[in-house]
Amino acid sequence: MFAQNYKLIHLKTVNSTNLHASALLSESVDTEPKVIVADFQSGGKGQGSNTWESEAGKNLLLSLVIYPDKIKASEQFYISKISAIAIRETLSGLLSSVKIKWPNDILVKNLKISGVLIENTLKGNKIGHSIIGVGINLNQSAFSVPATSVLNESGKKTEIPEVLNSFLEIFHYWYEIMQSRDFAQIDMEYYKNLFGFQEWLRFSWSGVEFEGFIEGVEPDGYLIIKARDGKIFKFGFREVEFLLN
Repeated sequence: MFAQNYKLIHLKTVNSTNLHASALLSESVDTEPKVIVADFQSGGKGQGSNTWESEAGKNLLLSLVIYPDKIKASEQFYISKISAIAIRETLSGLLSSVKIKWPNDILVKNLKISGVLIENTLKGNKIGHSIIGVGINLNQSAFSVPATSVLNESGKKTEIPEVLNSFLEIFHYWYEIMQSRDFAQIDMEYYKNLFGFQEWLRFSWSGVEFEGFIEGVEPDGYLIIKARDGKIFKFGFREVEFLLN
């Protein structure tokens, strides 16, 4: 079904699916939505300078290239929201207690099972194209950092093509909702599954620990936290740390 919506490019090995997507965009004016899937990434990218760890052939590694021309630059965090929603919904068909951690990590029992790296290009005041890099831990059992996988949580191996099909079908559903600008429906789903939403949590800001709860996320992605003393704080990416343990 997903082939109707996205051109599939399958690679055995690549440095990074996001970098490969960027190279394709620089070489062609083709605007067909596409998905690049790799069995192994030698230099998988995470947020900032982070890397994405994945054993060859065990996990779902992909980059989507889309052209969300109805979305303004100031609304670009909705691309992040629908990506996280689609991954969470996909994994919820395999596991229980799957949550979205701001901005777009996916947690199971406070352990990361999936991450997203989004790179947007602007065209005037709107999004020209988006590259959405996704890594979902499926059949890997050991990690060098605190993380988990479907195998570790369920004891069962999963078929990567089946998870890919499911994810792309769900993503496209939410993508069309976003393109129709039904942001209220997206917000409802995102907040319903957002880790720490209106729940007291511990955070660290510039080395200072405090308690607060998430009041919301602004359209540009800034996280709004209300502290115990009633003060309201607004944080950008990587400005505040969740103290999960």
